[in-house]
Amino acid sequence: MKAKNYITLLFIVAFNQLFAQTKCDSISFSPDTIYLNESTDHLVFDTMHWTGETELGFASVSYQFDDTTRIDIDDSYATNGAWGPYTFVSPFGYSVIYNMAGIPENTIVNAFRTVNHHSLQATCMKAVTFIINPSSSLGVKNPKDQTDFKLYPNPAVDNVTIEWEQSEDKVLITVTDLLGKVRASLSNFSGQKITIDTRPFSEGMYLVSVSNSKGSLKTQQIVIAK
Repeated sequence: MKAKNYITLLFIVAFNQLFAQTKCDSISFSPDTIYLNESTDHLVFDTMHWTGETELGFASVSYQFDDTTRIDIDDSYATNGAWGPYTFVSPFGYSVIYNMAGIPENTIVNAFRTVNHHSLQATCMKAVTFIINPSSSLGVKNPKDQTDFKLYPNPAVDNVTIEWEQSEDKVLITVTDLLGKVRASLSNFSGQKITIDTRPFSEGMYLVSVSNSKGSLKTQQIVIAK
């Protein structure tokens, strides 16, 4: 029996991106603390925004994680009796031609492919409510000065209604996304109820803030669903 010939090829595969599911479960919140699992994830930056004096805050967290998964595949590919240059087709979607002249038939090509320690970028954003104890120097506001309101439906699809217990005068209404960008604004509104068209809004969470001429500010969260 004719002896087989062996050629060993070593491919170090460099991918621009490994396909991995972006996860946010390594970030968790208590009422006033952000926890990050630093054994798997590396925090790039975080930002904290406060809305109102005592009512609501939200944390926008962007993080990067390093995928340290090592993929080692060791397989053998026979030339199937072919002579001449042998084309090695990788399961990762590329091919390499081994251009040695006159490769003997029944040559076994051993291919080792390694993918190691690729850095992936991912962004995770979550909202969290904080109850902040106001400074004693702020004093106590008259309940009549506060702009308590209802927000419905929540989640909203086509529109959302803001309704007060009693008629308000010269109210400023702003709707902002979690990055702090104002998506809608209405000033000098007077009345007891107003409906805002939410169809132009992208799906996600927003903050609806209402302030009156007496300086009172209230904020609520709303979810836009599509």
